[in-house]
Amino acid sequence: MPVADSFIFYRYFVIANAIVTVYGFLVLFLPSKSQLWRLVVALDMVLTILLTSGISAALAIGSVGRHGNSYAGWLPICGQVPKYCDQVKGALIASFVGLLIYAVLLLYAIHNALDPLFLHKT
Repeated sequence: MPVADSFIFYRYFVIANAIVTVYGFLVLFLPSKSQLWRLVVALDMVLTILLTSGISAALAIGSVGRHGNSYAGWLPICGQVPKYCDQVKGALIASFVGLLIYAVLLLYAIHNALDPLFLHKT
């Protein structure tokens, strides 16, 4: 795989994270009594999947960069460019932490907006 092709996956990773970040900031300004919260829960689920797919794409290319692919003839590059691999590792760790936090927030939103246990009395 040419080097330029591998950067497409990282570009997808960065764009997915940017979309989720902008969306998260926009939701902060939504009034708490708004009827849009059910839509927010659905969009949260979609964006959680987008975030997961971006992390998966970057992780796959990071793995190829670290271990290579003997079937395709790609050599590992972390021996020659350790700073690059350390930066990719740091970005992936930060993204996994962010994904965990986002998943907890999603569960909280589901609990508050949809009330799946019917705890609120009407």
